[in-house]
Amino acid sequence: MGPTEAFAILTETLRRAVAERPEAREALRALAAWLNELLAESDRAASSASPPHDAAASPPPSPRGIAQLKLGDAQQTVPIWGLEGAAPSGPGGALAERAAHEERRAVAVARERAPEPDLPRLIQRCRLKAEACRWAVKRQQRLREDADFQTVIRPSDAALFDRARELGACYLWMLDPEQTPADERALEELAPCFDNLADALELAQSLLNSDTDADAFREEAYALLAEAQSAVRAGTNRAITGWVDQEQDAAFGWLRRRTFEDHVYVPRYMKVADAAEPAESLSLSERLGEIRRRIESSRAARRGRRELLNKARYHARKLGRDPAADEADADWRTLVRCVEELIEGGAKPSDRDIREILAPLADDIPETFVGGSVIPLVLREIDRYLASRESEAAPQPDRATAAPEVRQAAELLRGRHVALIGGDCRPHAKRAMERQLELAELRWLESRPHQTLADFEPDIARPECALVLLAIRWSSHSFGEVRSFCARYGKPLVRLPGGYNPTQVAAQILAQASDRLAPEQVA
Repeated sequence: MGPTEAFAILTETLRRAVAERPEAREALRALAAWLNELLAESDRAASSASPPHDAAASPPPSPRGIAQLKLGDAQQTVPIWGLEGAAPSGPGGALAERAAHEERRAVAVARERAPEPDLPRLIQRCRLKAEACRWAVKRQQRLREDADFQTVIRPSDAALFDRARELGACYLWMLDPEQTPADERALEELAPCFDNLADALELAQSLLNSDTDADAFREEAYALLAEAQSAVRAGTNRAITGWVDQEQDAAFGWLRRRTFEDHVYVPRYMKVADAAEPAESLSLSERLGEIRRRIESSRAARRGRRELLNKARYHARKLGRDPAADEADADWRTLVRCVEELIEGGAKPSDRDIREILAPLADDIPETFVGGSVIPLVLREIDRYLASRESEAAPQPDRATAAPEVRQAAELLRGRHVALIGGDCRPHAKRAMERQLELAELRWLESRPHQTLADFEPDIARPECALVLLAIRWSSHSFGEVRSFCARYGKPLVRLPGGYNPTQVAAQILAQASDRLAPEQVA
């Protein structure tokens, strides 16, 4: 065995001992202090070997105090050398307190820089320790009953220790024969605390790679994990006074790092003085189960939403390729049903995913599928979004390339005023209709849900208004009653089942009002 391999084995053995046994940590700290003092004495000896010319008469430095250090079973008296001008101090004085503070700070820094634990393995260790606590209670009962050690006790001990070895440095202190037997009642309380700690770690782990769930549940999950690890710490201390469990310590370190990196404040159970009650493990278990159910419900809803969106996109693509196909009616029906289910499931009419699916098809949705209370709301939001996105510098259409329907409608409307009721004004669509239909003005009357009909009467009554367009799909059904105003003032009314494309608008004008707009009808 080479020196490198031997050093690796020794350091790993020392690391495990320090991780598992508090007395080993204390011994190592004492050894470090003693070695530091040896180095300090060596430095002082080197300095005094060639003193300055006027240092011969100076008295040798004296220690400011002494401290008793214990290394294993050996006692070691260590002098404490103070700084220049420092007040003398005895054991446990200001210098010793300062040294202890620096030591605590170094331990804290080392813990912050320590690699994150293997969470799946840490969870397994916690579950194993829950089993070991329960077996430790039964084990003591069996021993009191004089059960045969080889056939009743030893097999269960061996099985648990074998599993602990498979999980690495998992020290089952509650079964260590060299330890004073732990309090049975405390172990009974501690077992479900370890189960809760495993569940809380599992919950926190499930949120690490889930941005949506993490945003909604991270703070609550971290608070429950803080309570779970605190209960294990308190329960362990009741079972064996002064003991710090390795898994609880690792869980606490992981949680402290996560709260720092995720900017989450956990107000309770992050200090030794603010300890959770181990006897409340059932309540904590119920709360962990409740948040798991809510997370699963959220994930199920998200899966359902994803499936509906994919289904809607599929049928929208089919309609985009061939809106006049034989199965177009079935595609429209399925697409509309998917949108309705998404809204009923909590999506808003302004949902971006729904808008991106429907916007390219909005002008083509058959009027038979626009009924109900959902689709009009979605179409209104699409119209509002498109109105806000249209560029003032959008290119104007060329009259020379206009469709025949547009040219025919332009012959009837050239130089005249038209009122359009419905939705939000879309500047580009407004200019396109004015240009291609050669209107003097298109007066766009924006509509809102439950708006009073009286708001539109003055514009309809204007003498120069030659035609009223009603965009029925963006408007409430009550706007259909605007025809009574049109009849009262003798104005043609054209219902627009589609969008604002000049060709579509022109086709509806020719179909519904060409006879009333003919030149001989013009006053």
